[in-house]
Amino acid sequence: LYMKEMASHKFVFQLDNSMVPGQVAGDALLCRIPCVGGNGTIESLVFPELVSKTANYESLIRMAVNLCNRIDLQMDYVRDALERASAFFSFKAGSQKIGHFLKTLREKHA
Repeated sequence: LYMKEMASHKFVFQLDNSMVPGQVAGDALLCRIPCVGGNGTIESLVFPELVSKTANYESLIRMAVNLCNRIDLQMDYVRDALERASAFFSFKAGSQKIGHFLKTLREKHA
């Protein structure tokens, strides 16, 4: 029910500054909507232009207003976020990182 409700909106406006991993932004990404604000890991990696770390409250408000008025901007942020998420969080990216880690371990202990 939560995800269905979230997906019915144009974006998430999050003012949480708890530095947690980024569950809200991750959920927004799954719903294919931008996440404005917040400062968790997911926000920083997939929505870097929209995070609280790099913007003050007034600029976050302006971003939110722009997202309300421009569907093309929403789609651009989501497209870019999905590309970044694929690079950081996909199964392919994860398996490559694990493979690199295991290779490094083998080399150190060979």
